[in-house]
Amino acid sequence: MLIIFSNNMTMEESDNHTVEQGHDDANTVVDDSKLDYKPARNLCHKLFILISVLTGLCALWMAIGQVLGFVVYENTPVEYTLRAYIIVFCILVILVELEWTKFVRESRLLSNWITRGLIYVFIGVLGLQENEGIVKEGATGYETMLEIVKAVAWNMIGCGLLYFVMGICCLQLVLDRMRKHYQERVVRAKQHNKKQSTENDDGEGVEAVLDQSNKDVDEKDTDEEMSSRGVETDVEAQNTSEATVEADSRSDESSG
Repeated sequence: MLIIFSNNMTMEESDNHTVEQGHDDANTVVDDSKLDYKPARNLCHKLFILISVLTGLCALWMAIGQVLGFVVYENTPVEYTLRAYIIVFCILVILVELEWTKFVRESRLLSNWITRGLIYVFIGVLGLQENEGIVKEGATGYETMLEIVKAVAWNMIGCGLLYFVMGICCLQLVLDRMRKHYQERVVRAKQHNKKQSTENDDGEGVEAVLDQSNKDVDEKDTDEEMSSRGVETDVEAQNTSEATVEADSRSDESSG
């Protein structure tokens, strides 16, 4: 008996849980109508995007600095090769931050922030090392540019360390969750806007039909009014003619 009673209690609790879950789902549907249908990224999401943009700009400046190094510095064949590799790495960094190619998106080495940060630090160290070469004779006016390139290399190292720390703190999972939530809100916004535009089009169509029907009714009433006025005019003319005939007959009788 106790077993049967406990089973009944369990079934009742499960039914109540199902009913409560249904109420929660209904409330969720109701709350969905109050969502913002012009979704915007939150502050943390924008901050992650800013870090990505700054890292891409650092890579671009580093690539320009290495091209400048071909002109300014006296390079050995090994240094030429290293500079070419740094340029390739900088292009790869830009592709990583933009997430353009399938190779970049599916690469575990580049998609993970910890390993990505270590690669960025390595690229920045190479950039610093290559900016310590001997300047060619007659190459003047590049001092300020070389200092800027060196500062950009340090910034690349800083971006790499930042990515490494954010990867250790599992902030990449936070960004993925933000992206997923933002995409869901964008999809809901598109569906809502599409539904709203459809309803507006239907409402405009119904209003046009009603306006046309009102115009038809007004035209019909006008025609009926004109026809009734025409009938009244005919009746008045007939009465006038009858009165004239009667007056003529009376005048004839009186003359006779």
